[in-house]
Amino acid sequence: MLLHDRHDQGQCTTHRAVRHEDAIQRFGRFPHRSPALGRETTQEEREFLDADGFAG
Repeated sequence: MLLHDRHDQGQCTTHRAVRHEDAIQRFGRFPHRSPALGRETTQEEREFLDADGFAG
C-alpha cells in the first residue's frame, strides 16, 4: 500500500511540474503570482486563471 501511495504522489508531482512548465512557456511567468508581485494581469492570463487554468 505504501509503495502504491508513493507512486501516486510521484504522478501528482510530475503532473504539477508539467503544469508549472506549461504556464511559464505560455506566459513567461506564473500568472497567479502577479498580484503579489505588483504586476498587472493580462487579459489572456485572467481568462486562464478564471478557467481554473492554474491554482499554483
